[in-house]
Amino acid sequence: MRKILILLLFSCFCFSEEIILDREITEKKIEELEKIKEGTKDPEILKKIYPVLIEKYDRQAEYGKKHRSMKEYAEILYPEKEKQAEYLKNEADKLKEEGETGEAIMIYRKIVEEYKNTEIGGESSFIIANIIEQQEDEQDAVKGTVEEYEKLIRDYPKTKYSEETHFKLVRKYQKLGKTNEGIRILENFIKNYPESKKKEQALFLLGLLYRETKNSENMKKVWDEYLKNYPEGTYTSIINSFLRGGEEK
Repeated sequence: MRKILILLLFSCFCFSEEIILDREITEKKIEELEKIKEGTKDPEILKKIYPVLIEKYDRQAEYGKKHRSMKEYAEILYPEKEKQAEYLKNEADKLKEEGETGEAIMIYRKIVEEYKNTEIGGESSFIIANIIEQQEDEQDAVKGTVEEYEKLIRDYPKTKYSEETHFKLVRKYQKLGKTNEGIRILENFIKNYPESKKKEQALFLLGLLYRETKNSENMKKVWDEYLKNYPEGTYTSIINSFLRGGEEK
């Protein structure tokens, strides 16, 4: 009976396909649609209501309400969190391609916040950092991306973007003249990714940073570990030259 009443109410508001596509729905209609939305759990009705709300909120530049509706719509469409996040990311990707990077970042951030510990969450965090890096001048971009990359390795340590992000962070800290921060990131990488294919590179770079800070004891310790594990490695001859007191680069 409740469902029948809702459907009758629904039809009274002339919710035809023409109205669904009508971009000139009045504020009153939006309010009524919100009321219907709150009064039903029928997924078929909700699937018709949400696209209208999303479109209207977009036209009014009410992005908070738009993105809230998008997330709720994703939850109606897909029971799996990964699928919900994928829907939102596809929408953000479209906006980014259209040059609407500000709103795209807002949606990427929503994914990062709402879908923690997912591959798409990690990718979204990575994309945010890259957008910031491309948009801002060099020094500001360094500072902005450092913050985003730190969030990524903290909140998404197991995604495929985490390893690459450690090395990006090291380069950013070097640009900022913060060698000790670069050391911290590399030590964190070696500790948390002992089986990584990038461990060889991490050990070499860590030794270089210790050398830069004139910490010869730690430099030798790290490079001895490198030579033990990679006697025929990419950086073996360079490390041996440095340890002998040479300046090979």
